[in-house]
Amino acid sequence: LRAAHKAVFSRPSLPSFRMERSDFILGFGADFIETWLSPVEYIRKFKAMNSVEHGPKGMFVHVGPYMSLTAANADKFLPITAGTEYMVALGMIRQILATRTIDHLPDPFLTELAAVAAVYDAEFVEQNTGFLAADQTRLAQSLLASHSPLVLGSTGATAADTSFALEMAVTLMNLLLDKDLSLYDFERRHALERVMTARETAAVFELAVKAPTDLFLFYNT
Repeated sequence: LRAAHKAVFSRPSLPSFRMERSDFILGFGADFIETWLSPVEYIRKFKAMNSVEHGPKGMFVHVGPYMSLTAANADKFLPITAGTEYMVALGMIRQILATRTIDHLPDPFLTELAAVAAVYDAEFVEQNTGFLAADQTRLAQSLLASHSPLVLGSTGATAADTSFALEMAVTLMNLLLDKDLSLYDFERRHALERVMTARETAAVFELAVKAPTDLFLFYNT
């Protein structure tokens, strides 16, 4: 997620998401009730969004490979093959570009994005993910009919390339659907953006193997 935000916003930030202001959340495995970013924060926000106490109840659709605690709390759980989440997301982008006029992003960018997403038509996505074409269409229609949609990525547990592809697709989908990114709070960011990446952490242990270390000190781990 940090890498995707660096590619799009030129900064590897992890903003807080204003989930409570959304009326439709589409998640691709982000386990915000258990482990994703800040569970205590997002449980509270999800409760506000998904209840009738403060107005109409928002809708939450979870697309992913297994029934996590977060998926169990979704209004609808749509199972797909693990590692193919990015294909579904690119398929959604394809349908958004084909259905809605986007005038807040540069034409060359939209042309290139459309070319990338063109491969991921409903038939291709169904064959590779197990997500039925009819369900893809219904999901796209619900997403486009919502007033304040928010799309969330995954836990990052899949391969690095597919995880990055998904987070890029999710970030761009949010940008297509909400030109102001009004559900991103860049002023309140998660402390996780300051931690080492998995690659940096692995490098530390590789160094320890190559240059044997007598003592490791771990702080707040």
